[in-house]
Amino acid sequence: MKRLLLLAALLLPSAALAQSPVTITPASPGRWVTTTFTGNGTYTAEADVTGAFVAGCGPGGGGGGGQALASTAGGGGGGSGNCMVSYPVPLTPGQVLTLTVPAGGAFGAAGSNGSNSTAVTIAGMTAPMTTMTLGAGVLGNVGAAAVGGAGGNGGGAAGGAGGAGGANGGAGTTTGGLFLYGNGGAGGGATAGGAGIGGIWPGYPFLRASGGGTGGGGSGGHSLYGISQVGGAQNVACAGTAAPGAGGSGGGSNAAGCAGGTGRVDITRWTRF
Repeated sequence: MKRLLLLAALLLPSAALAQSPVTITPASPGRWVTTTFTGNGTYTAEADVTGAFVAGCGPGGGGGGGQALASTAGGGGGGSGNCMVSYPVPLTPGQVLTLTVPAGGAFGAAGSNGSNSTAVTIAGMTAPMTTMTLGAGVLGNVGAAAVGGAGGNGGGAAGGAGGAGGANGGAGTTTGGLFLYGNGGAGGGATAGGAGIGGIWPGYPFLRASGGGTGGGGSGGHSLYGISQVGGAQNVACAGTAAPGAGGSGGGSNAAGCAGGTGRVDITRWTRF
């Protein structure tokens, strides 16, 4: 039986995120199995599971609406949630993880900010980190007279800054490529300039969702799972569904933004069950 030793020597932002080395003993026969959560739930480690990889993102902030009753400014995009990539977690058979996975922040109607959501939490893990938290992205702001709404900050303590009116969202800080603070949402456009594009981590290959142009909405921050919606064009509401963890894009002037992407958690382990 082959042993796969996974070292969790990650330079994460606090000592509380440090874990001991994780030894996964693959059963024979067996296979890699991934369980995905986009809502609340529990995971119970199978009888042959000694560890798992956990990936996921907090939910995105809701996109702001455009300026109401006028056509001069779009709303800002919401920030994306704090993400984790393939973090190795020690488990014992029968150990139960309890997951709280909220929906993304609600969209803002014309004349209104988007809404914030709340963090993803994974409780019941082995000490020293008994609960993992993945913060939510921050809401996008409403457009004001001739000034596009500001984008929301990315989730987590070192999330990327939201763009001012018409500016691109900032990229979140990364640690070892595994712990990814959220990306900022872009600022909405005004009549004197177009909307910005939501932030994304350097080196990630996703195409970036565009802003809505002059008087349009800024796009939301991008996530581990993909991109936000395109920002709404002038006098046009944002439409579509953001990828899990991505910020919602802003609406065009006098129109609504889009909701942020839901939180998501993936638990991958080797099991014969």
